[in-house]
Amino acid sequence: MLKEQKNVRQIKNENHRRLFQDENFDLFVWTNSKNEFSGFQLCYQKSHLEKALSWFQDTGFSHTNVDQGEDSSNINRSPLLTADGTFPFSIIFTLFVKNSRSIDQDVAIFVKQKMEEYVHVSH
Repeated sequence: MLKEQKNVRQIKNENHRRLFQDENFDLFVWTNSKNEFSGFQLCYQKSHLEKALSWFQDTGFSHTNVDQGEDSSNINRSPLLTADGTFPFSIIFTLFVKNSRSIDQDVAIFVKQKMEEYVHVSH
């Protein structure tokens, strides 16, 4: 079940960031000064070949692989997002609906609507 993390690092001159996590997902959500959603990034398949579906108000959608950048145990590079193919909508949407029941429902509804929108614009 997704849970909101407290004390999420905020970056100067960036919209307010919230983070929700569980064993399946890392969900980042950004809101502007009017508390309107300005973006989200839903990372999934965290344990194997992690992927991310993202949407930002100014750039739109992207679906990417998350390359953790770990070459060895003593080198820790920043993760990179690289282009990826098909978003497994049915599986991820169903799991997200189940796992998002306990979080802010405005956030859950926003992300579900954007997932549905992505499927329609990507075909």
